[in-house]
Amino acid sequence: LAGKLTFEAWIKPTSIDVSQAIAALGTDGWQVLLMCGGPGLGCCGDHVNGSIGFWMDSECKSTPSSKVGVQENEWSHIAVVVDVHQRQVSFYVNGEDAGSTPHASKIIIKDDTSNGNFSLGGIASCGGTSGSHCLGYSGLMDGVRLWKTTRSIVDIREDRFFATSYHMSDYVEASLILAYDATNATVEALQDGSATGADANLVNVKFALD
Repeated sequence: LAGKLTFEAWIKPTSIDVSQAIAALGTDGWQVLLMCGGPGLGCCGDHVNGSIGFWMDSECKSTPSSKVGVQENEWSHIAVVVDVHQRQVSFYVNGEDAGSTPHASKIIIKDDTSNGNFSLGGIASCGGTSGSHCLGYSGLMDGVRLWKTTRSIVDIREDRFFATSYHMSDYVEASLILAYDATNATVEALQDGSATGADANLVNVKFALD
């Protein structure tokens, strides 16, 4: 991803009592997490409950996370913007600034050396066991976007309500790697709305608007 990444999604979690993987690259690559803080099982550090985290090869408690959390049983739009060169991870919730880690000592977009498959709603092949899953997400999801660039808060605000085909310039579309919407979902599969054409199997997440 050449040092830049933006992940966006609409999520509606049904519980926030354990850390959960919203998206993950393979078994040991970068992850976008739904976080919870404190000493409880599956929580860690001083993260805000319902905050959005970006795991990149560190302990759970030191994972960069948003200062604002999402709520259970409510739809929220989340965005994570990563810039390795600026050593910064920025978070946005419902189109508003939710905190950042400017000039961090270490920011990486970690590749996965095993299979590199992109998953939604959990981490595939946990512990190297094929077919297993961990950090499973509880809730609904929609409007997933993965970009190979850093998007501005203006772009995120303006585009979060629209499907990928809506008023996208050639330049913007070229930066879009993956796009998944409920309108392109069946019971078991998702059609990729980006030019990549990487359709996905649904394993541990439901795409729906209610």
